[in-house]
Amino acid sequence: MTGRTAIFDAPRVELATLEAVFDAVPDVVFFVKDSDARYAVVNQTLVKRVGANSKQALLGRRAEEVFPGPLGRSYTAQDFQVLRTGRPVLDRLELHLYPGNAAGWCLSSKFPTSDRGGVVGVSRDLRRPNDRHPEFARLAAAVADLEAAFAGDVRISAIARRRRLSVDAFERLAKEVFGVSPRDLLVRRRIETATRLLQDTSDGIADIAVACGYADHSAFSRQFEATVGVTPSQHRAGLEASPSAPRSPTRPRR
Repeated sequence: MTGRTAIFDAPRVELATLEAVFDAVPDVVFFVKDSDARYAVVNQTLVKRVGANSKQALLGRRAEEVFPGPLGRSYTAQDFQVLRTGRPVLDRLELHLYPGNAAGWCLSSKFPTSDRGGVVGVSRDLRRPNDRHPEFARLAAAVADLEAAFAGDVRISAIARRRRLSVDAFERLAKEVFGVSPRDLLVRRRIETATRLLQDTSDGIADIAVACGYADHSAFSRQFEATVGVTPSQHRAGLEASPSAPRSPTRPRR
């Protein structure tokens, strides 16, 4: 019918189908939790990344029963926040632990179900930069400027001007090539440096905050906890409590 939009009845998709779909996507964690923040559906990637023997081993459990200490409690608290407020958590940049204790970055989101009776979550690995993009060289230079200046008062607008980019173009190209915004790239550089300093030095938290470009100690602690899942002090304490463990960021997939 010319000039009219056809309306189709979308098929209902069962959870078992979604589970099977996400089982086929190894770089994405997928889960559904019930109104009590307990796992009801998980995909195979989550099972592997938490070291469980099977999906059944996770079902009926909260994150705080699966992940250690403050990490698990923070995940469960976030689940209940989504359930209580009905507001999703969208594309939160997080540092995770991958198989073999390798650290990696991902973007995580959680959504309330339509009846506010559960939470659906996904966490996807950040892809490798698209070095075939026609603007890759100029963007890479801008990102290098940003990362070189991470310890100071970084002005993203000034870096964009230096590389003859508008702020909007810098934002758009960073997402196209790196998968995240310039601000997220800056946070990534700062948190990576902070985790290394917490691991390899005895510097105080306030000194590390300044070294990583945070003028305010509390702002650094909030950013670190939002990204890694624990406070800087908790992260360091966890490393000191396990001297024989691999020294790497402590946030596993959830």
